[in-house]
Amino acid sequence: MATPAVASYSFYVRSLNSLVQRGYEDSRCRLLVQRHLELDSSKRPQQSILDVPAHVFNSRYVFVPTQKFDDVSVNKFSHITYPDLLNQTCSYCSSRTLPLVVKIHPAIDGPEKAQQRRLLLRLNESACGWLLFESSSSINLLTTHARFTVTLNGGTLVDNFYTGTPVLTLARSLFQHTDAVVSHSNVQAGLERMASVTWTETNRLRQRQVACWIERASLSTTKTPAENIATIEMHLRHHHGAAGLAVSLAPVNSSCAISPPQSGSHGSVQLPTFGSATS
Repeated sequence: MATPAVASYSFYVRSLNSLVQRGYEDSRCRLLVQRHLELDSSKRPQQSILDVPAHVFNSRYVFVPTQKFDDVSVNKFSHITYPDLLNQTCSYCSSRTLPLVVKIHPAIDGPEKAQQRRLLLRLNESACGWLLFESSSSINLLTTHARFTVTLNGGTLVDNFYTGTPVLTLARSLFQHTDAVVSHSNVQAGLERMASVTWTETNRLRQRQVACWIERASLSTTKTPAENIATIEMHLRHHHGAAGLAVSLAPVNSSCAISPPQSGSHGSVQLPTFGSATS
């Protein structure tokens, strides 16, 4: 599925913060979140280990999950590179004697993983002052115990939503205008803001609402054909209101029929896609 950055083109970006509150059932959503965490779920399998030293794990570290350095989400939707993000975050942590825990994207292997590890070693020897620790522990564990998480626009944003934890996003994404994240375009200014941010129940509520809305708004092999058709119809109804399209969708095994747009309306329907955690 597309990352949250690619979905930043979605017509949901500006309205998502209010949209996720409509028809929201907190008790039902809490059960979904609880089940998700009990299973230690994420987009990729998680390791049930703790490889961070105890004194670091208990010290409220800053957490950075990496993305692929040349990922389209970074190249197309961020003016900040991941090496630059790591370098500036290292300097920030070093100046405050804060540990920095980094989890390398688990889909990265071979030369690309070696490249990221070499960068982490160089940063530890310089900007980080040996305060940087690489971890392969569960993304849910690492976000839960961190002071806060820092990312450009990675799918790990969704993991923060499930763990209800503060997260700074520094590039365009589907979630940039919601109360589920702190969004900033400058690394140092964003980090300074996170240092004083109070993560309120409103933030945690919005994170649950976004996480559960993604579940409702996504096509899935675990849904019945009728449920997936209903999901598509939900998106089409939303776009119908935004673009003035007349839409009909046959109930079973049929194609979507979209009538020609009226004057002044958009001529295409873009269904949003959502990135789950990349960890």
